[in-house]
Amino acid sequence: MREYEPQRQEFSEDAATSSLAGRVEGLPISVDVQQLAVSVAEPTPTASIRPDQKLLFFPSYGRRDPATGQWHLHVHGWIFQPVHSSIRRRALMRVLLKVLKLDRQSLESDRCRERLSMFLVGNSRGNRVPIRLGATVYLLPPSFTNGHLRETLRLSEEAISDLTDQDALGRRSLRFEAVTDDADGRNFGGRIELVPERGVSVISDIDDTIKVSEVSRRRELLANTFMRDFRSIEGMSEVYGRWARRGARFHYVSASPWQLFEPLELFLGEHRFPPGSMHLRTIRTLRMRGRELLAARNGAKRRVLDHLLQEFPHREFVLCGDSGQRDPEIYGELTRKYPEQIRRICIHNISGESLYGPRLGQAFRGLDRDRVILFDTADEILDVIP
Repeated sequence: MREYEPQRQEFSEDAATSSLAGRVEGLPISVDVQQLAVSVAEPTPTASIRPDQKLLFFPSYGRRDPATGQWHLHVHGWIFQPVHSSIRRRALMRVLLKVLKLDRQSLESDRCRERLSMFLVGNSRGNRVPIRLGATVYLLPPSFTNGHLRETLRLSEEAISDLTDQDALGRRSLRFEAVTDDADGRNFGGRIELVPERGVSVISDIDDTIKVSEVSRRRELLANTFMRDFRSIEGMSEVYGRWARRGARFHYVSASPWQLFEPLELFLGEHRFPPGSMHLRTIRTLRMRGRELLAARNGAKRRVLDHLLQEFPHREFVLCGDSGQRDPEIYGELTRKYPEQIRRICIHNISGESLYGPRLGQAFRGLDRDRVILFDTADEILDVIP
């Protein structure tokens, strides 16, 4: 029997539907792998991915349950169909330009067209995808109405010990791939980082924390999102790289929608940010309005962070964000709730705030001010993780 647990890993702003898939969409499903593993006596299934569909797997994490010794491995993907019909594509593009209040000259940019294209896809519901871990194939449940696939596999250390890779910093990870038809030459793979029970984890915002977005300025936000190369906040990749060399693990939590995953992943790699799990936001394109593109509901982001803290009760955390939105309020509330787990709060001061001013004074009430760093330049937080 499948065990359904409250979803805590994604920003979901989709309206609920009356169907069963709509009701459970966004809930991680934790199952015993025996229910998913394909018997060696059975033919190996292949993914139900048509040639006109695409599949993405997002970087995720696994945690070890100390009570059972099993690893809980989170699998998260998205299956969708790009829109190739020129008539439908033009119609959808007109709607998108109107929603974002962009002019048609924006479409002269290849970069803009490429980034907008992911908002014009059709989500594929009901697809079952088998994935291969080592020699074993696991059949995932059907994709939800938003095309997303979610599963939590539970495997023993013995089962995964020969399947893990270890990098120069000692980080262990598992790689898996979708099982496709022999005639399909495409490869759809994913990565799960195995996070130890103890250590230091960094939960980092992206926009205006490590990437220049200017969320508070609508025109600049849209230009930075769709028309410009993604730019790193000066010095932040060096800081995170130093923290990674000192053993930190990373979770990137952003209000950016999943439609921007590919350019964000490219940005993280090109600017040499450490790998980590990604937690973005689910939106409906036609409900999107300008600044709402990156303005997540505060409760949704808080739940994502709350879940990560609960997943790793014996790890210490450093929370990194910026003063432009509600990171100080969210981080302050969580630190009061988890005082033993949250070691430091680092806030990039993009709004000219004072740590002792009315807003931040209220956000961090009851906390030792030495626990909070309001920084203007990255070098001020270089030694947060000694």
